[in-house]
Amino acid sequence: MRNLNLSTVVIALFIAVASSLCSSGVEAQQFRYMDSSGNIHFVDSVNQVPGRYREQVITPTPVPVLDRKQLAEKRRQDQIEKREKVKEERQKKMEERDKKREEEKLRKEESKRNRRKGIESGFGRIM
Repeated sequence: MRNLNLSTVVIALFIAVASSLCSSGVEAQQFRYMDSSGNIHFVDSVNQVPGRYREQVITPTPVPVLDRKQLAEKRRQDQIEKREKVKEERQKKMEERDKKREEEKLRKEESKRNRRKGIESGFGRIM
């Protein structure tokens, strides 16, 4: 049997625990500490941390662990939200474009009317 260093065993154990929690749909908590060799270890309980390293344990934050159905549903919801956002942005751009076109049309009509008024009042005629 090959010699395995402690960090390899810890990583393998971490992967095994994490994969078993993935199917349970519960929230997992992990504690992290660094040993004297500089290796970072993740454990599920403070009790698993050796006494001399307990002062440096980083307080866990709950990590939601979702099962496959929950992950698929979350991805689907994210895709729907993204599509809606893109659709809203597209609609907004179209409205802005239409508004600019309408403003330009009104400016042209106003300019045309002003030219007609100038011609009718004699403005711009050569005498």
